[in-house]
Amino acid sequence: MEINRNTIPLIVIIGPTASGKSSYAITLAKEYNGEIVSADSRQVYRGLDIGSGKVTSDEKGGIPHHLLDVVHPGERFTVADYKQLAQPIIREIYERGKLPFLVGGSSLYVDAVVENYLIPNSDYDENYREMLQRKDIPELLKELHIVDPVLYESVDKQNKRRIMRGLEVFHLSGIPLSQQKKKGEHLYNSLIIGVSVDRAELYAKIDSRVDSRIKEGMVDEVERLLSRGVSTMWLKNLGLEYRAITEFLCDSDRSDTSLHEHIQKLKYAIHDFARRQLVWYRRNKSIQWCPSIDEMRRCIDAFLLSQKLFQ
Repeated sequence: MEINRNTIPLIVIIGPTASGKSSYAITLAKEYNGEIVSADSRQVYRGLDIGSGKVTSDEKGGIPHHLLDVVHPGERFTVADYKQLAQPIIREIYERGKLPFLVGGSSLYVDAVVENYLIPNSDYDENYREMLQRKDIPELLKELHIVDPVLYESVDKQNKRRIMRGLEVFHLSGIPLSQQKKKGEHLYNSLIIGVSVDRAELYAKIDSRVDSRIKEGMVDEVERLLSRGVSTMWLKNLGLEYRAITEFLCDSDRSDTSLHEHIQKLKYAIHDFARRQLVWYRRNKSIQWCPSIDEMRRCIDAFLLSQKLFQ
């Protein structure tokens, strides 16, 4: 592969939820003098800590992390907003002599940055959005299946906000979001590492992580957000953990049995979400799947050597 010496080397670490991306990235960033740019659509929000799996100060191990806690809950934040923030940060990390790592499970965020997609920014039709907001998720999914069947297959089917975004993009542009592949000039020489985990092991990790987050206070976290005026609709639209816990808190039967039922449904929903993530990733043939950190090191070493050969 010919490498453009004017572009920036970028290590991208992706993988299904609960695969260990964050911990691998922190270890590797320590070893390769790197800094981490988060690519997570929920970790950008302040106060969404336990449910989004945001790394703590201790877990960061002294490695700078960027694009955590950049907007208030309830504020509008799009893929275009993320890309606009992420790209100058990546350049600034590189210009300081550090190796940038882009890490996260939000595929649209990662793809928008790596491929430099030219995404329409903040234009939207307020009346159309209000009309979508009044519809329930099954209605929205039926519409999305018609206008963008590719996105329909991969979208989190409990995340109303993302389903609506797919419909809005088609409404405004006439082009499905999954086909909006107009690219600018590539800014990075990217090594994309996928964390490979056996399916049964992944599901066990998901279940264990859900149990841990409940013990850490995920219910209290959602209660605090609600007490600060964050709407139940907005939290439900985030999907997965925030939807499940919000529904539990709105349940008239807030018993231990009810919580257990919501947790079991949540685990199954995250299993399904992980499957859809893997379907999305399989479309990208440039991902190098690694089952261990030693294999990741070998990929990074070979990649960095190739960079030097072209400098």
